[in-house]
Amino acid sequence: MKRFATLAPALLAGLLLLAGCGRVADGFARLRADALCAAHQPDKAIAWYARIASNRQDAVVLRAMVKVYARRDDHTNLAATCARLALVATNLADVRALTITLLNSDHAPLALPHIRRMIALAPDNWSYKEVLITALRDAGQTNAIPRALRRFARHMPADSTNFLCLGLLWLSENDTSNGIVCLTRALALEPQHHALRQTLAATLLETKQYAATLATLAGLASNHAAHADVQLMLADAYNGVGQAARAMPHYRRAIQRAPHNAVALNNYAYCLLQCGGNLSEAYELALSAVQQDRQPYALDTLALACYQKGAYDTALRLLREAEQLADAAGAQFDPEIAYHFGLCYAARGDMTNAVRRFRAALAQQPALRADLARQPFFKTIESQLPPPHELLESTP
Repeated sequence: MKRFATLAPALLAGLLLLAGCGRVADGFARLRADALCAAHQPDKAIAWYARIASNRQDAVVLRAMVKVYARRDDHTNLAATCARLALVATNLADVRALTITLLNSDHAPLALPHIRRMIALAPDNWSYKEVLITALRDAGQTNAIPRALRRFARHMPADSTNFLCLGLLWLSENDTSNGIVCLTRALALEPQHHALRQTLAATLLETKQYAATLATLAGLASNHAAHADVQLMLADAYNGVGQAARAMPHYRRAIQRAPHNAVALNNYAYCLLQCGGNLSEAYELALSAVQQDRQPYALDTLALACYQKGAYDTALRLLREAEQLADAAGAQFDPEIAYHFGLCYAARGDMTNAVRRFRAALAQQPALRADLARQPFFKTIESQLPPPHELLESTP
């Protein structure tokens, strides 16, 4: 017993020496690994990181290892190291650093639990919630997005900022119905928030809720209502409810404030063409819109102006260009372009192509039949068109 007592201090000293050597070795390994990372030698770096004793692989070392595994696309070791890092990353900054590393290396599925942890640590930070929605989309988990948004709604305080942020996220997922509900609730809580009012009005206009658009814009202060974008929304909304005469002054004001706005120029031209307004003015407006933005919508309006002027060949050339640009951009079929093709073909006496275009247009937009029925040639082709009830049944 006495002999053991004599040896104990020596053993203790030896153990401390070994521990000290271990710390020195680990420190050297860490320095070496960091240097190799900086030199863009990840394979050698990870070998040196692995030499560090596991109990001394702190958050800094584990983050460095995560970066190396992510760069090497070593999914197995990346997942395992992330799990270890999650245990020692106790503050928001550490979790955010880990998340950024994973997202920057295109490992969205592995980042998801860490993004959710960020949200738990900072529940009022909507940028983290937006990151989660983006990561779910990148990970191919689109079905989880509505569930996540509803979860946000259940756990957030009912204030205007939260409803606005949630509404914008719904809109980013092309869910205008839920987006409008949230934006409407936000505006009810903060009616003087003019940017919010304009966002809601734009969304309502996009979904063709023209009367609601007008009601929403009615609450704008006069200095905000004077803006070109607001004047254009008012014009489009009045035109949408069939009040072209009230729309025109707003179109003119929008163009006065933004003379190079292609959408304002185009929409005013189209309004004039639809309601039998000044054809020369409509043509000049449509031509200016094309010069500003040579896109299918503007080419279509200019083609309609050419058709009404009797320049059918020019109109067909413009429509073909509009169709080609739309196809190249992968845009959806535009029934109005098809309808205007039909009008031009009919004017040239090519009723075979006219009927083919009219059938395609009516299949997508049955309401065009009302205008078609007013054309002088309608009775000669009516039997070749689907009956109105068939068009209504085929429209979703």
